Amino acid sequence: MSTNKQSNKWPVLGVISLLTVVLNIDATAVHLAIPVMSRELHAQLSTIVTLATRRSMPTT
Repeated sequence: MSTNKQSNKWPVLGVISLLTVVLNIDATAVHLAIPVMSRELHAQLSTIVTLATRRSMPTT
């Protein structure tokens, strides 16, 4: 049974690592889009930053 636990560690680590990378790429894309969203939505920068922060909080 210990070999089964040992063999499951690598796939779990791989999935967690992949999710970490994907979430960081997603957060970067959102933060890079902040100026465009602010301009296109005619919203204040602080409002867009607040929305982007609230959007990323559940994923961290």
